[in-house]
Amino acid sequence: MELEFLEEAARNSARRESLRFGIVSDPALVRLYKKKHGESWFSDSVQYNGFIVKRYDGTIFNFNMLEVNSAINMQFFVNKKSTLPV
Repeated sequence: MELEFLEEAARNSARRESLRFGIVSDPALVRLYKKKHGESWFSDSVQYNGFIVKRYDGTIFNFNMLEVNSAINMQFFVNKKSTLPV
């Protein structure tokens, strides 16, 4: 269900040329990213289902995909975190 929300959020964001979505499903690659990025990409040591937004200024926000209850929540997170506050 979480992946369906991610796909819908990606489709709804397709107009934003500077925004990219990607899914990493290879466990070895996930472990490599956990080792390389640690707490900035994953909120705890056992989590493998993070959703990461890296803004153009380098600021990183992570979100546990298990906390998503709709595609609208994920879309809101992406829109809010990928732009600077006005």
